[in-house]
Amino acid sequence: SAEELNKRDIHSGLLKKENFAEEANRKIREAEASGKSLSVTLLDLPELKALLDSLPVDQANQLMVEISSYLRSKSLG
Repeated sequence: SAEELNKRDIHSGLLKKENFAEEANRKIREAEASGKSLSVTLLDLPELKALLDSLPVDQANQLMVEISSYLRSKSLG
């Protein structure tokens, strides 16, 4: 849906920072209600913004696409 697309970064497809907590809380509530287990992995990449800012825009966008693709490939859900 258009609303879902607005919650995600246009290049990486990852949730925008401001939408992550909302989605994480929703998934936690769903897991609790269904009795299923849930695991969350958070990555802190403190120098990523500086790296992205140092690259030409097209290269920075491509790097984010590759990082997000890798993260999704290792995700269970």
